[in-house]
Amino acid sequence: MSVTKVGINTRNRYNKEKYDRINFFMQKGLKEPIIEHSKGQNESLNAFIRRAVAEQIQRDNATDTITFMAGEEVKDWLSDLAEKQNETVDYLVLYAISLFYKAEETQ
Repeated sequence: MSVTKVGINTRNRYNKEKYDRINFFMQKGLKEPIIEHSKGQNESLNAFIRRAVAEQIQRDNATDTITFMAGEEVKDWLSDLAEKQNETVDYLVLYAISLFYKAEETQ
């Protein structure tokens, strides 16, 4: 099937109406690894960049790491537990991590 000039113009008008376009520059040599990574994720380059930007915005807007990584319910649960144990949430998280590493060492 050949692509006609009318078809191209129609697609371009549709894209201009429905989408914003962002052009950006990066250092030589960075484009190919990004393309390869997106292929490895079974995504188009465009989809990968959109996802990466959306995830970074979510991280930037998260009030804290626990909320971002585990959600508000886990944060509330940890806060309640920390209060009952008379500890901080940070202490409980670090303690849990240390127990995990100790368990890994014994396996």
